[in-house]
Amino acid sequence: LTMIGLDGRPTQKSLRLMLSEWIEFRQSTIVRRTRHRLNKVLDRIHILEGRQLVLLNIDEVIRIIRHSDEPKPALIEAFKLSERQAEDILEIRLRQLARLEAIKIEQELKDLREEQGKLEDVLGNPASLKRLHSPAGLIPAARDPATLALSVLAGAVAAHQALAAAATTPRGATLTGG
Repeated sequence: LTMIGLDGRPTQKSLRLMLSEWIEFRQSTIVRRTRHRLNKVLDRIHILEGRQLVLLNIDEVIRIIRHSDEPKPALIEAFKLSERQAEDILEIRLRQLARLEAIKIEQELKDLREEQGKLEDVLGNPASLKRLHSPAGLIPAARDPATLALSVLAGAVAAHQALAAAATTPRGATLTGG
């Protein structure tokens, strides 16, 4: 079969080589997505840690904001915040940092730290990456490329049949299994 490979050039490839390149492409995609998500999670954790610090010293923060000509550098100096954290503090309404918000911040931080651990596990552990990469039904089939190809083909045929059935069903009617 002729296909464009990972190198961007069209060449003839066997089914085995096509599948191995597809698996390599999927793994690199999963790694890229996971790194991107991890960066987003770390950024959010950084912001929430700044908010948490401000919550503990809310009266002082309000005093600095009201009395300082340049509150951003004053906040950075007083609380050892980063530029990003200080900008976030100045952009939010301080009444959002009520006691109820403290509980939400704590919960979100806990959830994000758990997610961070899972994402770092995927990036650091090849077995976790493989588990994420392989759909549950295809893990045994991945050892035999012919079985994997048939599984993928069967899934494509089922999806095509479902789309065809949906296209021929009148609006408002439902499909039944019998």
